[in-house]
Amino acid sequence: MAKEGIIEEENIDAFNAPYYAASPEELKMAIEKEGSFSIDRLEISPVDWEGGNISDDSYDIVRFKPEALASGRRVAKTIRAVVEPMLEPTFGQKVMDELFERYAKLVGEYVYVSSPRYAIVIVSLLRMG
Repeated sequence: MAKEGIIEEENIDAFNAPYYAASPEELKMAIEKEGSFSIDRLEISPVDWEGGNISDDSYDIVRFKPEALASGRRVAKTIRAVVEPMLEPTFGQKVMDELFERYAKLVGEYVYVSSPRYAIVIVSLLRMG
């Protein structure tokens, strides 16, 4: 979008959204180090983004299945709900629709050729003492 003049390159350079996802081992260490709880149960469950894979042997990057784009739009709406308040001050409200529509297309293409998953972490703690 910067190459097209829609957003400023310096805004991209200035934007920072730090994100860190702890591994199960790091989570366990942090709980044990804090000392108030013991871990009763810790489970990691991988979950498909859309509950299944959308795939086809005749994949074409330019013309992927409409349901893949619909899937991309659902994911983009979910992400938009969380990150738009962080993006808008830097990039402006007028580019948000275009940004997330492009993101939806990228996600749709990715879902079409892959089986993206995320992890649900389930932790049961027992209070110590």
